[in-house]
Amino acid sequence: MIVEDVNLGILLSLLGVVTLSLVHLFVYRFRFLQQEAGPWISASAGVAIAYVFVDVLPLLASQQARLTAEDATGWLRFLKHHAYLVAMAGFAFHYAIALSRDARSNPDAAGSLIGGALMPKFSLISLLIYAFLIGYLIGEKWDHDGQPGLLFALAMAVHFIGLNHLAYEEAPSIYIRWLRFQLAAVTLIGWLLGILTRVSDAVFFLSFSFLAGGIIVVAMAVELPRIRARTRDFLAFNGGMLGFSGLLLIAEYVRELG
Repeated sequence: MIVEDVNLGILLSLLGVVTLSLVHLFVYRFRFLQQEAGPWISASAGVAIAYVFVDVLPLLASQQARLTAEDATGWLRFLKHHAYLVAMAGFAFHYAIALSRDARSNPDAAGSLIGGALMPKFSLISLLIYAFLIGYLIGEKWDHDGQPGLLFALAMAVHFIGLNHLAYEEAPSIYIRWLRFQLAAVTLIGWLLGILTRVSDAVFFLSFSFLAGGIIVVAMAVELPRIRARTRDFLAFNGGMLGFSGLLLIAEYVRELG
């Protein structure tokens, strides 16, 4: 384990979760996000895509092999062979976030179940669960794969810059009055739960698989469509994608040295 000092691991994960919570609380004040589909949103999408392809998908492959090698009983005995199935379940669940956006922008859906009152409420619940699970995994992550969770938290902070700004654009009064506080609160509660509890590697990796499905669908369906056919947005997207890919590869190299 790279972070052998427990106190250092907790401190680094706390720094990461505080950064993410500050994004929840104050992203609506970030003036550089005021321009619609600006370069910062495009860069945020690039970071999310880099995280999916350089870190999430390889991790799913490695943890599938790791889960298969472990002894398990009950439901874990079945699920340990299906990390990708759990990721698909996470994809389907968090797709509610993207559906909510489409329902609000599509007047033809106003009379349907998806466009009615149920879908926006379910989407808010999905977003809060998404934030809670990320906070929880930041608290748990360093103890399972040798990482303090700081890099994961920073990736999620950049990811949520775009996601929170989208929520603010769609419902500014709701976001400012209570949603941003709830997002920050559930993130911190999730982190605290992750720090205070210890679960098996199988439970942790299955939880991360479920989150991975959410990251993929939010990055693909919510953030990427915000990029417009403009040179600065294209360059910002590629800059975010290549820059964060480089950071992930450097972190992987450092882990291997340790």
